[in-house]
Amino acid sequence: MPTPTNAQERLGNRLENDDLGLVVETGLNHVLVRAPRGGFEVTYKKSPVFPQLVLESEWLTSGVRNSPRLAHFRARAWRLANDVASKLGWFSGT
Repeated sequence: MPTPTNAQERLGNRLENDDLGLVVETGLNHVLVRAPRGGFEVTYKKSPVFPQLVLESEWLTSGVRNSPRLAHFRARAWRLANDVASKLGWFSGT
């Protein structure tokens, strides 16, 4: 299990799991998406300027940097994080 970053320590409100097993947690301005058994985790933060998310941090277990699963995870995580942020209304008033 990774050591949490400062951004990840502020998270903790588990929001939902997607149908493929990704876990989503939200914080005040952050969305964390992780694959519990896959060794992938990414944190996005709300942009202070634009109505979009920006990458804050990424955690990977060793040996998966060139894995085809990593590209799949990143694409799924990005879509899921944006869907969650949209549901939370993060993009409506920015």
